[in-house]
Amino acid sequence: MRKKISNKPVLRTFALCEYVVVDKSNRFSLVNIFDKIFLPETPAGYPFNLYVAISVDDKKHNFKVFLESPKGEETKILEVDETTKEDLYAIQVKGFFEFKDFGKYWFNIHVDDNLIGRHFFSVNKAK
Repeated sequence: MRKKISNKPVLRTFALCEYVVVDKSNRFSLVNIFDKIFLPETPAGYPFNLYVAISVDDKKHNFKVFLESPKGEETKILEVDETTKEDLYAIQVKGFFEFKDFGKYWFNIHVDDNLIGRHFFSVNKAK
């Protein structure tokens, strides 16, 4: 008998935005999506929301999100153990993030210690 091969987990959506609205039906609306931040100097902080949607199997998973700096330093910004009951699992992180340097940053998304996706954005010097 053939075994069914799972094609999960899969990163479905990733967005940086100003805020997320959740309606009564638990649908998400992402407002002001961006991939660049402009700051007058570093180090400096910036508030924003991170939204991630992942297709997963129905079981307990460990979800982690790391912020990687242009110098390759990683900071864990989220870790949660969750038993998923639906095909799509959504993560929303509201935060005030500190940036030490200008340059390209990465969000690294892990499920059960496997890197399933990366998303970059840049921190630029404001003119």
